[in-house]
Amino acid sequence: KVATDRGYGLSLEAESITDTVMSADFAADIESSGPNALNEPERVGVAAAARLLQEIECGGVCDSTNQWLLIILAAAAEEHKPCTLRLGRLTPHTVQTLRHVRDFLGVSFNMSQNDDGTVMLNTVGAGLMNMARRTF
Repeated sequence: KVATDRGYGLSLEAESITDTVMSADFAADIESSGPNALNEPERVGVAAAARLLQEIECGGVCDSTNQWLLIILAAAAEEHKPCTLRLGRLTPHTVQTLRHVRDFLGVSFNMSQNDDGTVMLNTVGAGLMNMARRTF
């Protein structure tokens, strides 16, 4: 049976006074039923708000779904400029990205944990350059 219902979801975003952006997404599960099913708009809204509050509680400069992107950008940065990132609790995907960056680019990160539960990552990038861009 092919589902013809389109479904719906909700994306929430919060921005701090220091330009830190956190976001959370949640989609309805229209195929499930029962007392705990997330197929009503009110329950989807509550679940999305709870997820956003969890992201804010974790701290850091970005939400947990985008940590890997900051790792890649810091690893590809210039060789002579150190990069420092402050992230919330590291997700399993972020940890695997750190392993891939170490194995493929040869860039390792120094990690330390702050008192507030955030993780500080320091590195010097690999100096990747865009060869398609013209330079003088």
